[in-house]
Amino acid sequence: MYYSKCNPKTAGFSMPAILEQFFPEESLSKYFSGTMPAANIRETEASFVIELAAPSLQKSDFDIKIEQALLTVSANKIEGEAKQYKSQEFNFSSFKRSFRLGKNVDIERIEARYENGILSIELPKKEQAQEKTTRNINIA
Repeated sequence: MYYSKCNPKTAGFSMPAILEQFFPEESLSKYFSGTMPAANIRETEASFVIELAAPSLQKSDFDIKIEQALLTVSANKIEGEAKQYKSQEFNFSSFKRSFRLGKNVDIERIEARYENGILSIELPKKEQAQEKTTRNINIA
């Protein structure tokens, strides 16, 4: 579990000014609409933990799937009432983000929880991966 693959159709995109002269932003907007939540990945002795910042969503908005060692997190929020903003800098109404899982992740014991706008996914390591890998060696 070492990298994240972004879906270009849902990735947040702001084009640098120098590129605007070659690629008008309007022509790329159909490919780069929406936003992508920030992710933190940390490792403990027993597991990996992925944390996604996704405020304003509910647990029921998320869908988490594993297929062929690829963990995919997506969300689709259906707005009840259209809100009129003067300025809107965040929007997590829908996104899709994938993470490649290593062979040392125990897929059967993965757990997720959503609290205070953070989706945390715990990826426990397999027992053999948790074995101590450091030791002192005496010189004879």
